Amino acid sequence: MKERPIRTFSRRALLSGTPFAAAGLLARLASAGAANVPGSIARQNYDPREFGALGDGTTLDTTAIQRAIDACASAGGGTVTLQGGTFLSGTLVLKSHVALRLEGGARLVGSPRISDYQAADITLKNIAWALIYADGADGISITGLGSLECSGKTFQGEVGPSGRLKDRTPRPVVVRFRNCTNVRLDHFKLRDYPVFGLHLIGCREVVIEGLAIDCVVQPNNDGIDLWDCEKVFISNCSIVTGDDCIAIYSEHQACSDITIANCHLSTLCQAVRLGPHSIKNLERITVTNCVIRDVGHSGLCLQMCQGGTMQDLVFSNIVMENVVAPITLRLGGWQTDPGMTWSVQGDEGWEKGVLRNVRFHNIRATVPAVSMQGTKHEAAWRNVPKLAGMKRSCIHLVGTPRTTIENVAFNGVHVTFPGGGTAEEGRRRDVPELERTYPASYMFGVLPAYGLYARHVRGLSLHQVRFDLAAPDLRPAVVCDDVADLELNGFSAAGHPAAESLVRLANVRQAFITASRPLSPVPVFVAAENMGERELSLQNNDLRLIGK
Repeated sequence: MKERPIRTFSRRALLSGTPFAAAGLLARLASAGAANVPGSIARQNYDPREFGALGDGTTLDTTAIQRAIDACASAGGGTVTLQGGTFLSGTLVLKSHVALRLEGGARLVGSPRISDYQAADITLKNIAWALIYADGADGISITGLGSLECSGKTFQGEVGPSGRLKDRTPRPVVVRFRNCTNVRLDHFKLRDYPVFGLHLIGCREVVIEGLAIDCVVQPNNDGIDLWDCEKVFISNCSIVTGDDCIAIYSEHQACSDITIANCHLSTLCQAVRLGPHSIKNLERITVTNCVIRDVGHSGLCLQMCQGGTMQDLVFSNIVMENVVAPITLRLGGWQTDPGMTWSVQGDEGWEKGVLRNVRFHNIRATVPAVSMQGTKHEAAWRNVPKLAGMKRSCIHLVGTPRTTIENVAFNGVHVTFPGGGTAEEGRRRDVPELERTYPASYMFGVLPAYGLYARHVRGLSLHQVRFDLAAPDLRPAVVCDDVADLELNGFSAAGHPAAESLVRLANVRQAFITASRPLSPVPVFVAAENMGERELSLQNNDLRLIGK
């Protein structure tokens, strides 16, 4: 068959002459074949109503919306626009070069029936379904000022004492993209869903901007989950969730080059969490210029538990208010329960795990005396005994006898703690190792330091760090056990006359403390245990409020 020659038309020819002449040219273009239509003339917008969608909130519009997406993709790309209604749908498959736009006032709502969704082959079998799904697509986006919802209260499961769902209730995430590139998600609202909001697996070159995520419906309501992703930018988002606001994991490949900036985060669990799914590397990740408020676990949570390498991380210019555990680092194992629905990965290589090169700079935080009281998370907090029992938390960095955290620096960090710690808690020296226990900010109970507890760490520096107390606390401000290369410079902290000391060092090597001081009277500045005479150097410290 002889190939039809491609016909071209100049802009002048198209715009000159009468409207009828222009119409004639367009008709001739159409006869030349859709594949030859220039992008400036080809159809750019697709309305699902033209394909049969009703948008009445009761009719299932899955087929009509999918037809609009397919037509858009077949034409080489464009925009599928939802406007002026509530569109009820099951799984929609987004395709390359298609933008799904939700106009202001439009709602795309996931069906309350799991049978209306398609399942994908992923590790977490009980959340294999999604409202919007893409696999291997390029140049896709979801934009606009409308909202995405997914019948969150419909898919209920039985909650165990830890706050996690005990059974395998099938639940859909809202958006799941796998192995996609050039992805943009911006400015829509995301609410009322049963599990994860955004679940990106193996995606590259992703921009997430200006989202308003608000979902405290079920215990596993994550906001944004990044698995095995590279080159991701998250900015200007407001996220309020029942579970982690932003979680970053690795399973099959490294998750790297991630930037989180200018976000407001609030959650019953972790605001920003790296791990514990960490078989591969997590590296070159920065979090900056964020406000973190009303957080039930950790504001910044780092958990390397499955043998990968977590390194080159920077957290800067962050304000935390009413955050139970501002910063937690854990390097160990995670021997999962075989019946656990949330993880099927093993931790056989956990002893090879690495957590190093972490910087915390210019951070201001307050820790609540009564956790979550008066916040959106109060009811859920009280329903989970382990969470309700959390109190007197501190910053902690904990490795194991077989895994050592390396090179962690705190610079310009100011934290106000609630106080209330007892002298008995301060004398505690029996903190268990818990080498392969699920990592959580409450896992060790009340620690013997009110400010910072470090164990199995090499290369720890505190520069211009200040710890204040809202009420008296009889524990030391800092306790270090099995720490090498410790530096406190310009450190200041509140103490108590009945406390053992301001700082307690046990099995510490090469400690250097300079230009530091207590903010209130303490009996002893530094208590040293199991240390050689040359392992501690004190220079230019202000000792006027110290008994010894």
